[in-house]
Amino acid sequence: MEPALEWLFKLYSLGLIRGVIDGKEMIEAVWKSASSGEDVVDLAVLKVIFSVVRFPVVEVPNGSKLCNLLLALQLHGFAEKFDFGMDTCVETSVLNMYIKCGAMDFAQKVFCRTPNPSLFCWNSMIYGYSKYGSVKKALELFAKMPERDTVSWNTMISILSQHGFGAETLNTFLEMWNQGFRPNSMTYASVLSACTSIYDLEWGAHLHARIVRMEPRLDVYAGCGLIDMYAKSGRLEFARQVFDGLTEPNAVSWTSLIGGVAQAGFQEEALVLFNQMREVPVASDQFTLATILGVCLSQIWEMCLIR
Repeated sequence: MEPALEWLFKLYSLGLIRGVIDGKEMIEAVWKSASSGEDVVDLAVLKVIFSVVRFPVVEVPNGSKLCNLLLALQLHGFAEKFDFGMDTCVETSVLNMYIKCGAMDFAQKVFCRTPNPSLFCWNSMIYGYSKYGSVKKALELFAKMPERDTVSWNTMISILSQHGFGAETLNTFLEMWNQGFRPNSMTYASVLSACTSIYDLEWGAHLHARIVRMEPRLDVYAGCGLIDMYAKSGRLEFARQVFDGLTEPNAVSWTSLIGGVAQAGFQEEALVLFNQMREVPVASDQFTLATILGVCLSQIWEMCLIR
């Protein structure tokens, strides 16, 4: 049996690719192995391995999870041993594999030796740095990109927004717009979150007007961002208007409205909204329940003070 096919069976037997690749595909791989040239099949099977393998995670003392880096290194070594390391698809898969494992040092080595990294590689590295490395490195890499697409801009805007760089988020959004890239709902959600974090309601209202003017409809992602911004700014009437305009409010939009109403001191109204949410029905998530528990605890505390 070919080395690559042996690896495929090894991974399958360990349960790392079950549910992704089925028995029929395994049989097809065996048939191709018997009827094709060794080099061609090795490369084809190797691509299957990198595309479908599910890396196990292990718990570490701080509560986070890490991918099995040893398995990743073995797969990479396997690719290099059989001279597939410079194949574009395999190289991209190796890079993505290391990023999934949080091994950014290894990912950087693969990225630096790639002659002409694809946009996918650039975007993946920026995302990886923001998640496992630092926002500074992500920004430096973003500045060096020879070209960008909407994914590049959205990734960078989302990173800045999530890490609390509100003003930088707005500036990057303006730069994106000035360079001719059209924002989408994910862009708007990130920028609105930044407006909320720096309490810039004027900028958020301006963005709301732009969304109404430029977009055919208000989707749930941008809608949730607007509800959260207006609710946390105390403009509950605008938050309610946006909420009522959504075709299918989800748990996030309900929670944003409930939280905003509760924060403004209208605890009974928050509980009424929660009951309406249950009647729709929309499944509550942990954030909804945490918000409602906070309302209940606040009411209990007030009752104790009255007594």
